[in-house]
Amino acid sequence: MAEKYNITYYMGAGASAMGIPVVADFKWVPDRLDKFLSLYLRKDVHKYSYLGYIKDVLKDFSSDFEKVSSMDTLAKRIYQHQNFDKTQNYRRYKLFLQLIFCFQHFYTLVNPEDEYDLGIRPNHGDPRYENLIRTIGEITDSPDKELKVEIPNNFDFVTWNYDVLFESAVVKDKKPRGIENNRIVDCFQDKEQNDGIYGGAKILKLNGSAFNNSTNEDIFLKDNSGNNHDDYFFGTLDELFKSHTKSNPIKFAWENQNDEELKEKLKKLAEKTDIVVIIGYSFPTVNRLIDQAFFSNLGDKKDFKTNLKVYIQGRDYSDSVRIERLLKQCYKSNKPHFETVPVESGDFFFVPSEYFEEKEIRKKINPSLFF
Repeated sequence: MAEKYNITYYMGAGASAMGIPVVADFKWVPDRLDKFLSLYLRKDVHKYSYLGYIKDVLKDFSSDFEKVSSMDTLAKRIYQHQNFDKTQNYRRYKLFLQLIFCFQHFYTLVNPEDEYDLGIRPNHGDPRYENLIRTIGEITDSPDKELKVEIPNNFDFVTWNYDVLFESAVVKDKKPRGIENNRIVDCFQDKEQNDGIYGGAKILKLNGSAFNNSTNEDIFLKDNSGNNHDDYFFGTLDELFKSHTKSNPIKFAWENQNDEELKEKLKKLAEKTDIVVIIGYSFPTVNRLIDQAFFSNLGDKKDFKTNLKVYIQGRDYSDSVRIERLLKQCYKSNKPHFETVPVESGDFFFVPSEYFEEKEIRKKINPSLFF
């Protein structure tokens, strides 16, 4: 049965806030990571020789990082100041960001009374992602499919975030096929594009990912084995160190603003979308051209544009209203061509009422699908 509504989630930093701190709370991470790495360098300087370079990268950018309003602002400065034939500093800054996200993915405080008493344990992520999967996911019965639960194909996700919190939630639904096949990238990541597929749903990562395919293997294997988490953490750091001069999966908006293929993807997605759910995204001006590629095309191939609806969820209702104002400011006379609805927040991602109404109709038509 064809789904009545096509629903697209449009996610910003607030969509990861329960697992990865928002930018303002990142300021302390480089210092903690530097102190943590120093402990291991003293243990075995030869085994961890690459940590010296990583510590230099942390030192080079920490001061400026503390003074800017966002990580993108500093990236844009470095990008605009670099010589066209020399991109080393820009690549090093991207490595700096990868280190921060890597640390956030692994680290935990062993002793809450001492902010530097750190141990490497898996970050349990943002529980809102699993809540969403449990809410809209459907059980699969085919033994050939990688996942036990899949999201219906009328859901799509667009995210500006670099983290892998969504992927971490997906891991919980992988069918056990031996540790050597427990790579989430095999069923989730398109190795040529920043696209992921989870069941029928598609995930487009506009800024790329903090981790490439080789590091993804370490990150997700660690959650499903009894091996030492320190080994996986430092294995991931080693992979980041080795690969950063050749390629980096992080890609900022200004690198994409002339990417016609990306804009075409957003255009096609917008044209088929009936309902948008914005989660924790504040529409920064540096992203305007990419945002425009999606929002200006919403409903272009629909018969009734006035039926378009955009739900907006911030950290609380007042923040939802603030984000609504920021969205409207992107339009002349503050009047977008769709209805905007700020919603109350909670420990979950908002799911439109239209989805539940449709599910109830489907249940009446074919009750066996739901038992």
